[in-house]
Amino acid sequence: AGAGAGAGAGAGFKATLAKAAMGAASAAFPAIMKLQHGTGLVTIRWASVQEGLRSFLPPHCIHLDASLDTVELLETLEFAADGDGEGQRTKTKVRCAFVRRDGTPLPGAGSGDAGGGGSEDGYVVADLLIGADGINSAVRAALLGDGPPRDNGRVIWRGVVNANDVRIRAAAAAASAAAAATTA
Repeated sequence: AGAGAGAGAGAGFKATLAKAAMGAASAAFPAIMKLQHGTGLVTIRWASVQEGLRSFLPPHCIHLDASLDTVELLETLEFAADGDGEGQRTKTKVRCAFVRRDGTPLPGAGSGDAGGGGSEDGYVVADLLIGADGINSAVRAALLGDGPPRDNGRVIWRGVVNANDVRIRAAAAAASAAAAATTA
């Protein structure tokens, strides 16, 4: 019975030590990210990102429930307001068309309808295209052509947690680790 109790106590100690180590590593991770990449870990709820983008754009610039059909970069020549050619410069723009899930063109965005933000030929021409379309990004595929996502051996877990719960548990883990270190 003594050997079993000792083994259980050892397992409990190892579990406590492992939790303390994970707590310390979790607490150190943002600092490590900041050292290596110049910024700490930032997580933002996707709905908040969409709302932030939407708040800066007129409604005709947002195409939800649609997929990118075509995208191309255009080089345009712009002239100074006086028109003498002295202030001419080349500017890159993006030209794209969108389709609904059923494959029909999005009105004003590739259908020949100039309403809804499309140009006269039905495409959207803009200074910027934000490819906030997920892991299987059509924007990335069109611009980089690097194929579908590849497994790089890393795993990402995503979830939503209450930040106050995380702070409370992190503080408890740190206190536990400190207590274990002083008794060892």
